[in-house]
Amino acid sequence: MPPGPPPAPHVRRGIDLGRVRNAAPPAQPRIVAPSGRPMAPHVEAACRRLPGHAGAPPAIAQPMFMVKFFQDLGGGKGDGGGKGEKKGEVSKEVEVIDPVLQKIKLIERTNPQVVILWGKGKSISNIDLLACLKLYLTGGLVLYRGVQQCHPMFPKGSDHALMTPKVPGSTKPPDFTANDNDWLPMSPTRQLSLSIALSWSSSIVGYFKNAGGMNARRPVALVLEKRIGPTDPIAFCFDDEIQIKGTCRADQVTRIWIDQDWGLFSQAHKGLNFEKLARDAKVPINE
Repeated sequence: MPPGPPPAPHVRRGIDLGRVRNAAPPAQPRIVAPSGRPMAPHVEAACRRLPGHAGAPPAIAQPMFMVKFFQDLGGGKGDGGGKGEKKGEVSKEVEVIDPVLQKIKLIERTNPQVVILWGKGKSISNIDLLACLKLYLTGGLVLYRGVQQCHPMFPKGSDHALMTPKVPGSTKPPDFTANDNDWLPMSPTRQLSLSIALSWSSSIVGYFKNAGGMNARRPVALVLEKRIGPTDPIAFCFDDEIQIKGTCRADQVTRIWIDQDWGLFSQAHKGLNFEKLARDAKVPINE
């Protein structure tokens, strides 16, 4: 039997290469939102192009963390056809990927001693928060506390280094309000703590008068410095306040005495001291 005609150029070993080339690509698994619902097609397509997805270039692939938020374009829900909605007003669920927030969430999940107060009260930016967390995890986060002797939590003892919260041993979580718990407000900025230590107002005058006057035998104000490491419980909420848990000792103490010129700490206040301010405000001075 004579051999049949040779196979067409696009057919090799029984495989129609034309059909293979024209075949539809295998279906990709759907990306599911954190809410459990499939994404809208255009959002899913955008996510597949983002770094970290399996379809992204390997050189920039990184773990992906999606945060859900709602973008309300007018206050309505659905496609504008429902009851009480105006045409064109829609609410779209948008999936976004924030690599900075992803790292923060990972640190929070793997470090139970780290408390982050998410929600309306949180004002610290994610970038600043991540920077503080990196310093904290490497033992390089230095926090400060400014306090005056009229404050009930003014450190006692001859070295004035022992910092004590309002309610030692309390199991209440940090609240960044009244602080009726076992947490101490601190600041990542020394200048802010120094400003608190050197502050003077009618309310502070009232505190000193209620306390019986200013004690000249003790520092009138302190700036306490404490280095925090990854085993220390810590709480974040505001950009100018970080809280640490429990009674602890400061690593360094800056003492400001009643007759000490404030120009040593701030040139803007040169020539001022607590003695002058107290006498002008008629605050008793106990020698």
